[in-house]
Amino acid sequence: MKFSKNILLCLALLTILGQTNAQDIEAVQPTLMVVPTNALLNQLDALDSVEVNGQIIYRQNYAEAYRKSPEMVYAIAGVEKRFAEWGFPLENLEQNLATTSDINSQNLVTGQQQSTLDAVLRGPRPDIKLMLTYNLSGSVIARKLAYTLSAVDAYTNRTVAVAQTPGVEIASDNLEEMMSESLEVTAEAFRDRLMRYFSDLRQRGRIITLRLTLKDMAGINFKDGCGSMPLDREIRKWLKMNAVKYAIKPGIPNTATTLTYETIRIPLFDPDGLPMLADEWLYGLIDKIGECGYTAENYTQGLGGGWIIVSD
Repeated sequence: MKFSKNILLCLALLTILGQTNAQDIEAVQPTLMVVPTNALLNQLDALDSVEVNGQIIYRQNYAEAYRKSPEMVYAIAGVEKRFAEWGFPLENLEQNLATTSDINSQNLVTGQQQSTLDAVLRGPRPDIKLMLTYNLSGSVIARKLAYTLSAVDAYTNRTVAVAQTPGVEIASDNLEEMMSESLEVTAEAFRDRLMRYFSDLRQRGRIITLRLTLKDMAGINFKDGCGSMPLDREIRKWLKMNAVKYAIKPGIPNTATTLTYETIRIPLFDPDGLPMLADEWLYGLIDKIGECGYTAENYTQGLGGGWIIVSD
């Protein structure tokens, strides 16, 4: 009987360890999404832009690009094939386009303006965008493929790695195979840089940015009080105490009306095991500002561009 209990205890321990390490195993490699660049979309007449408050907002019509260019579909499939063979988890852009139908209604309700890509990314929450542009030239006998593939942090839009070739001759008329084979030859260093970057995120926390501004005609500023200290110092204290390993880096300028933080390290995952979004993590700061007697609204853009507007 005692022997049986020991066996059961061992099995239970193994189960717990398996559950504990499951998230870590899944996080060994970043989740990727291949995305055609705005330059490629522009070539396909699938890119519009509007100016909102002096800021250019792009409206990427990915569905139109997929419809117009089967060639682009094959090129993207080639990139996905190569990285899947390397063991990277992937999210497919085309399969996640349904979310874009709600963008206009969301903008009308919230007053925010966001790009099509920002809206699409909120569903699958990839860690890295693989931004692809390419050119195919030559004859069927000797075709030449030129491409640029940029790994971009989906939360900060910072470029992590770039793989490119001015033109590789490949004797094939199968673009998917051409792209996959070319990456196998040229992208080893690219893959290594990608893994080093994600290893840093696992160890030190995901990076987001943050800006805090005042609502128009607000009768306050960030030097006003919050308990025993100014509001800006209380905000900085909250950020530091809740960031991973207290890692925050204020931006410039920080004034009585604008606060910026160019780097804040947050947990890689939320309590449900999903990739943590900036706006979800910032709800605690919004509550803190509310405790000080002010109103804070979350206008975060994309996955990692934190933006809070404060008023009295």
